[in-house]
Amino acid sequence: MGRKYGHITKNGTGLVTYALSPHEQKAFPFLLKKVIPNTLRRFSGKWPVLLVPMGVFYWTKWAGAKSEYYNSKEYLAEHPE
Repeated sequence: MGRKYGHITKNGTGLVTYALSPHEQKAFPFLLKKVIPNTLRRFSGKWPVLLVPMGVFYWTKWAGAKSEYYNSKEYLAEHPE
């Protein structure tokens, strides 16, 4: 009893296990209906929390690169004081 897919087996400990054929399973039936809309809903509520630190990070990288250029020999050679 319980050697084929889809049949219920009863183990010696009283646990009931179920099995499905890999061909009978639907891998992602809920992906388009629930996962993607839920992800978009969650991201729409969290965009300031994510984008503001990213903006500050890229702004500091840009300002650091600009500062390095202004303090370099190339800038002083192009703009003699």
